Amino acid sequence: MVEMFIKGGLYMWPILFFAIVGIAFVIERFWSLSRSSINTRKFMTQIQKALEEGGPEAAMEVCSKTRGPIASIFHAGLMRLDHGIEAVEKAIVSAGSVHVHRAGADVGIYRNSFRYDWRVRRYRRRQ
Repeated sequence: MVEMFIKGGLYMWPILFFAIVGIAFVIERFWSLSRSSINTRKFMTQIQKALEEGGPEAAMEVCSKTRGPIASIFHAGLMRLDHGIEAVEKAIVSAGSVHVHRAGADVGIYRNSFRYDWRVRRYRRRQ
């Protein structure tokens, strides 16, 4: 394997570099997504149990102890519970859009490269 790399010459170094960068992206995405995922059924039963036994305050405590976007969105809705259903809906939508934006911000480098490629193709068609 090392012999083939050496025979490849100077062109092998950029290939090795981008292979390492690609593997780093895969590991980071796996780590980030595994940290943000929770067992939704278990979380929902904990929320229902907390609401029945301790009310919204207990449910907010369960949400604050659980990491991930679902718990954060639930927490935002529960915080506005005393302001009416419209305020709860607005808080949930707002928190959800924040998490969607964060998820998209993590892959911004891909989005920017696509935009550049699209602009170059559009410019070339005009000529």
